Amino acid sequence: MNTLSVAAGPGLDSLKLNGAVSAAIGLVCLAVAAAIWFFGNKHTPRFVVLLIMTGMAGMVGTPLGAWMRHAVAWANDAAAKITTRWTGAAVTGLLAGLAVYVLAIRMKDNKVDRVTLGTAAVTPVAVASIPGPVGAAAYSVVTAITSVVGWAIGQALNLT
Repeated sequence: MNTLSVAAGPGLDSLKLNGAVSAAIGLVCLAVAAAIWFFGNKHTPRFVVLLIMTGMAGMVGTPLGAWMRHAVAWANDAAAKITTRWTGAAVTGLLAGLAVYVLAIRMKDNKVDRVTLGTAAVTPVAVASIPGPVGAAAYSVVTAITSVVGWAIGQALNLT
């Protein structure tokens, strides 16, 4: 199985697509998620979240992905400056960890709304900035989920 890869450390610029979810599959996932959400009366909301995560994982290697990596890096830098000023220690990956936490809790409680969809869109990019073993575990879970959904969509549409 192909996976998304990221270099060790908080370098979001090194996040690149290795083929687990191509841009074509990502676009299909985003289009299907939008169709289900807007025209399908929000049918199967958890599936929509998975499609959005997979779609954004496919967009990592595109100019949109570069913009998202830049935005996440900026947000992490701003949070690190604030925590350094208040506590004397920089906290990296704080916003990404919060996004993963919010997504997990909302999926568990079946509260799928705009906040959940937004965190699902940011999570594939942001999870790479969580340092240490917790970040590696979160990254592995997100990669596994998006790889399986991307593989299923690719097989269904013969895009692989």
